[in-house]
Amino acid sequence: MGLGSWFAGAVVVTLFTGISLAHEWVEYRRAFRQHAQAQPATGFELDANAVIIQQENHRRTLGWRDFYSIQRVSDWVLLYTSVEHCYYLNLTQVQTPATAADVLALLPQRPVSAE
Repeated sequence: MGLGSWFAGAVVVTLFTGISLAHEWVEYRRAFRQHAQAQPATGFELDANAVIIQQENHRRTLGWRDFYSIQRVSDWVLLYTSVEHCYYLNLTQVQTPATAADVLALLPQRPVSAE
């Protein structure tokens, strides 16, 4: 294999990698725009078995095992229903008499990511 064919192969691989990365970027931007337009949660009710998510026009009940992933990031708990969608629970806005510690105690005992 000569230097010219090696160079051509490298150019083709680089080109396809660039196209692939550009496509991923476009898809992530599209997903972000769609999520930004989604109706945000206006309230949460939590107990040992489920989370009730209140949105303007409806309520949605999800069992803890229905979440794809649960992550704690600083004062937020991110409740992922899928790879592309999550609900954001702000621990600083927990209503009394409950506390952020009460909310964290309700999280499932499976590993929860903390960043």
